[in-house]
Amino acid sequence: MLDDARPVAVLAADLPAGHVLTASDVRSVEVAEADGVRMLSPQEVEGQVLTRPTLAGSLLVDGSVGDRVVWPDLGQAVVAVPVSTVPQGLEAGATVDVVTPTGGDGDADGPLRAVTGSVHRVVPDEDTLGAGQQVVEVVMSRNQATYVSRAVAQAPAQLLVLNPHDDARAVAVMGGGE
Repeated sequence: MLDDARPVAVLAADLPAGHVLTASDVRSVEVAEADGVRMLSPQEVEGQVLTRPTLAGSLLVDGSVGDRVVWPDLGQAVVAVPVSTVPQGLEAGATVDVVTPTGGDGDADGPLRAVTGSVHRVVPDEDTLGAGQQVVEVVMSRNQATYVSRAVAQAPAQLLVLNPHDDARAVAVMGGGE
């Protein structure tokens, strides 16, 4: 055990932004304090609100809890994308291209367009739109979210799962992104 270690709060499960933390949501681990990072104890986080979606095993630090949600980040939006099929094993955090069926102006003869984003969550089947569609919530730039919202009003989009190490800027140029 480290001499300068102290108990800090770690999330026990994946939790959404806005979740009010209880003692059962966190576990305590012994961690040495890191320069420039204020790690919080389990007692400090109880009753606090998660400011953004947070994965199980994450250390809770200053800024990860507060009195209100600060997610998505400035300039970003979460858009619910109806899709006819979800790639097998798609999970939160995956980088995807959302391929829209028409241009955002409803032009079915326009070129297909892809917008890159990050999956926030795959909506469970029982919470979906029916008619053979599922919904995947994707985080992307606010401008792209507006385009995608208009484009998928006509028909479901397709999702292409990308290698997270691909250069998103190259994908945006090739796919017409922003």
